[in-house]
Order: sequence, then structure tokens, then C-alpha cells
Amino acid sequence: MQGNILVIEDVKEMADLVTLYLSREGFEVRAAESAEDGFAVIEGWKPELVILDINLPGMDGFEFLQRFRRLDDTPVLIISARNSDEDQISGLGIGADEYITKPFSPKVLVARVRALFRRMRDFLEKIRRTYCALAPLFLTMILVY
Repeated sequence: MQGNILVIEDVKEMADLVTLYLSREGFEVRAAESAEDGFAVIEGWKPELVILDINLPGMDGFEFLQRFRRLDDTPVLIISARNSDEDQISGLGIGADEYITKPFSPKVLVARVRALFRRMRDFLEKIRRTYCALAPLFLTMILVY
């Protein structure tokens, strides 16, 4: 399995399309039709990536992202029909890691998701290597004192 992805999208056909393409690539995908449903899914399951629409019923995607960022630093990829520069700047400014406008190529979506996972895994590997390199030093410091 490649990783866990939560798709928050109110248009069922779009959510199904995204889920289908990502599932075929080996990702475990769960979908929510609203921001509120997205938070409910997150309570019982930890996604490694959130794919978020902006135009959602009830709480919109921007508000979801602002609240989510107070709780979690999981990467967020916005997919939205809102394609103005201001919307993209707002989304990235409040914490999105990527912003794709609709319509989009499912193959490009998969490539961007893979790139996000690659960056996350590279970052975690650098942290692991740094920790492994520094752990003996810290242990020595503790034993000396």
C-alpha cells in the first residue's frame, strides 16, 4: 500500500473518480462529502494526505483547512473549480501544500500525490538519519552528567 488518503469532495462522481485512480495506484482512500464528515473520518483514522475541495456544503474548504491546521500538519492538496489567483494564494497561504484546478487530468493528480508522498518520506528519512547520528552524542552527554 502506498499510503492513506482522505478525499473531501461533495460531488460524488468526482470523489469516485479520484478514489478510483488513487486506489488503482495502491493508495487506501476514504471519502467524505462535507468538511464536517471529513473531521468525523479523521477522528477514527489518520490520513497521510487530505485532498480537499473548496466549495463544500456547510463549512467550506478554506474554513476546514484553517481548523485542520490548528490540529494537524498532514499535507493537504486542494482540488477546486475556483481557479482565481486569489483563491489559489488563499489556499496555499492558509496551509495547503498543493492546489489543482478543475478540470484536471487524473494522471497529473496521481503524479502530484506521488510527489507529495515522496517528499514526506524523504523528509522522514532525513529526520531518522539525523536522530540516529545524534542519538549516541545525546546518550554520551546524559551519561557524563
